[in-house]
Amino acid sequence: MRRCLPSSCGPLLAALALAPACGGARPPVEHAAAPPEVVEMEPLRIAARRGEDGRVQLEAYDARTLFQKGTEALDAGRCEEAIAHYERLAEEFPESRWLSAALYNAGWCALQGRDFERAAALYERLLELRPQSRDAKDARFQLAAALFELRRWERLRQVADALLQEPELSPDERIEAMSYRAVALLGRAERLCAAGQGGQAPSVLDTRAEQAGTPEDGPAGRGPTATEAPAGEADDGGPAAEETSTEGTGTL
Repeated sequence: MRRCLPSSCGPLLAALALAPACGGARPPVEHAAAPPEVVEMEPLRIAARRGEDGRVQLEAYDARTLFQKGTEALDAGRCEEAIAHYERLAEEFPESRWLSAALYNAGWCALQGRDFERAAALYERLLELRPQSRDAKDARFQLAAALFELRRWERLRQVADALLQEPELSPDERIEAMSYRAVALLGRAERLCAAGQGGQAPSVLDTRAEQAGTPEDGPAGRGPTATEAPAGEADDGGPAAEETSTEGTGTL
């Protein structure tokens, strides 16, 4: 085979050098832009009101703001103020992840003030709107305490039955639920007996209620919820913990 010398191979080398430019060249790769990060946020409300000086003032708040105000009032022992903040949260932000903890704490405050009608309504609302909440089990126990005071035996039996279906009851909780069910059945029987005797039958339950009263921290020492509100939801043992906001969207 004939080998060309460098001096005689010049045209060939030049042709090879130009080959990529004759149709074989590729354009630079255009990398796709990274997708924007989406951050979920709680809805924000802005309310305008006229102050004492006649000037318009703006108030911006979200569910977390109301929850924090409610919990500050609860910690200070101002239960009526706390309930007002929690109920406002429930009314204005019904889809908020703070809803369960707010209703639980509001019910707890009402129970401590012996406003059993209000407490029962708040716990019923929690169970209706957030039946899968981590607060649901304790809410049922608190509801049972309120129903006992209100002598609503049939509803108390239903709540006790629901508690006994809970998969993770401690032995003490199971005994408590069974006690509520027994009391509900006894109360219903006494009511039927009293109706048959013109309402004159003595009630063992009334005597027990006067002796027992309502525990300072509710049944079984349950205090305000500690649900991981937004990021998860809270356990018992103190005011509900804060959590990351989650409703609404924003692009960063």
